[in-house]
Amino acid sequence: MENPIQDIPVDIEVDLNSSPSTHVGNQGLSTEPTSVVVENDETRKRASTSKVWQHVTRFKANDGYPMAKCNYCPKTFKAHTKRNGTTSMKNHIESCPKNPAVIAAKERESVTSTNLLDEIWGVHRTLLQLQNHTSNEYDPAAETKEQKEMDKLGLDLKNISLDANIDT
Repeated sequence: MENPIQDIPVDIEVDLNSSPSTHVGNQGLSTEPTSVVVENDETRKRASTSKVWQHVTRFKANDGYPMAKCNYCPKTFKAHTKRNGTTSMKNHIESCPKNPAVIAAKERESVTSTNLLDEIWGVHRTLLQLQNHTSNEYDPAAETKEQKEMDKLGLDLKNISLDANIDT
């Protein structure tokens, strides 16, 4: 039995200077030359959309693999555009101890913690004063002793950080 599918030679002309199109004339089994315009196959680099790239520098490893290095510390990451994502770099940038944004956030948090402790201490002191003044028996010596203890406790509270992860 003979194979019904046969190879038919076709002449193709490619014009790289003309505008791209997909016109194919005389489709079918014609032996006349057919004209096809092919778009120039140069690849266009895509813009980096992740903000992570503002905090890392791209480079190639000795073996040619694309890598990225944190701009704040020596940590490196695999950075192949098709194989590696940016999540690990993003997570590192958000917690890098040398990142100025992280340092500023810790300083703001420290100031906020101190202000919060001051407010708590003020409320506690007010409650103690109300308690001492509303009791039936007023003892100035007891108030002085309690005041000294509360002052000491207040100083101790100011030295305690609310975030145990802050390096001092």
